[in-house]
Amino acid sequence: MPSSVALLTRLSTFLIGDISHGLAGPTAVAIVLSSVSARRTKRGRLARNLTRITQGWTSGRAGHYTQIMHRVVITDCLEPPVDIEESTLSGIARIDCLMAKSTGELGGQLIDADGIILYHEVTLTNDILRELKQCKIIVRGGVGYDNVDVKAAGELGIPVCNVPDYGVDEVADHAIGMMLACLRGFVIAERRLRAASELKPWDRHAVGPVRRLADSTLGIIGCGRIGSATALRAKALKMRVLVYDPYLRPGMEKVLGVERVGLETLLAEADAVSLHTPLTEETLQLINGDTLAQMKPTACLINTARGAV
Repeated sequence: MPSSVALLTRLSTFLIGDISHGLAGPTAVAIVLSSVSARRTKRGRLARNLTRITQGWTSGRAGHYTQIMHRVVITDCLEPPVDIEESTLSGIARIDCLMAKSTGELGGQLIDADGIILYHEVTLTNDILRELKQCKIIVRGGVGYDNVDVKAAGELGIPVCNVPDYGVDEVADHAIGMMLACLRGFVIAERRLRAASELKPWDRHAVGPVRRLADSTLGIIGCGRIGSATALRAKALKMRVLVYDPYLRPGMEKVLGVERVGLETLLAEADAVSLHTPLTEETLQLINGDTLAQMKPTACLINTARGAV
């Protein structure tokens, strides 16, 4: 995706900015994907070598230079041609798309990768990461990075980064669409129509009760980028919006025009609850038998986050 490549470029520039005196540009990806070691090279020589690498060259014998071509692997989801990635990394790296459907398909295919982009179908486990011989960066093509063993990557000195603004509008739109399907009776109407032996005469009561959105309350758990975008959409529908997020900066609820409440209050008062949290040890099974029992019997639960939440 375009944002993945942009992030790869930005992170590469960030990682070497202090050493290379602010060296930047579209070919800065090559800096992180180089084999130059900051621990073994003096600062001045490193800066000169990094400059050569950003131009796609490295020094050889007798002052000659040889072009470097790195290997970036896209593990899953995308299939060739990947025009955006190939255009961005042209002259710097070749792109290999594995199109893996499971983690087991990755065995032995990442050993010589200089950079890895992964999406949803696979997990970079501790064992897989320890097979890597020259990987310099891992980019998660999305917001959540729970399918990367970050601790193991840190021990190996491999930076892991995500795309924080990935899918903000799309996921928020989807959450609102699912809420409308439930509160406005779309799902019930569709199923009852399919089950009916005939469609006439039409009985509007067959799809009731239909809830008025302006009199309804949406509870949002996790008010980051996507949660905030969902809140603004709900407010445009004249809904009352409650948010629960212990990490939300004070005053942000005023910026968004929502009510900040505790989890218990949100569950008890919301007609629809929408989840927008990352999957962490803290949020694992946040919604369970106890929390479901605190919700209204008529309320609906919408999860566009991780299933394990």
